[in-house]
This record gives sequence, C-alpha cells and structure tokens, in this order.
Amino acid sequence: KVIILNFWATWCPPCRREMPAFVKFQQAYENKDVTLIGIALDEKNAVVDFTDSLGVNYPILIAEQEGIQLTQDYGNRLNVLPFTVIIDRKGNITQRFSREVSYEDIEKAIKPLL
Repeated sequence: KVIILNFWATWCPPCRREMPAFVKFQQAYENKDVTLIGIALDEKNAVVDFTDSLGVNYPILIAEQEGIQLTQDYGNRLNVLPFTVIIDRKGNITQRFSREVSYEDIEKAIKPLL
C-alpha cells in the first residue's frame, strides 16, 4: 500500500487546519490501496479530546516528544509541524511536505502511486 504519514500536534494551528482534509481524504480513499496514519507529537488526553471532537476516521499513533526524532528520521530537517511523508509501495519516500497540506496536495501526490 501507499502510506501517508502525517506528523502533527494539537497545539499546532496549521496541523489543526489540515485535519478536516485528511478526514475527507480517508472517506474518499478508504477502499483504495492507501493507508493514512497520523502521528501525534502530543499527550494522549489532548489527542483523544481533539480527534474525538473532529471525528477523525483514520489511525492516530501517540508519539509524544519521542516523535521529534522520528520526524527527523523521515527527513524533517527543519523540525516543523505539520510534516507529511508519502511512501510508495516499495517503501520509498516520494514526497515530503514541511507545511500544511490540502486535500488536493495529498491526492496529487498519491494518484500516480496507486
């Protein structure tokens, strides 16, 4: 499967703004060969409260502060959030976004990989 990893935090305004696009994307692509995973660099209670209120429909992993190193491992050299990585079926990173993304950004990045 194509994998979309989105690193985010509840205290990050651009992260909060892009979440509805990910919810919409998950609804549209849930039966396609793509997996969307959110990785929260935040505390569990804050994440649960936020994702429940938004109706997040894809898996969210809690990485807390340890997630900072994980974002760096995926190429986040500027240590910014949100940070999104697109990984093809062979495990290669095809694109990195060091900014807020839109539904169209994600769709454009994954369509050639499906």
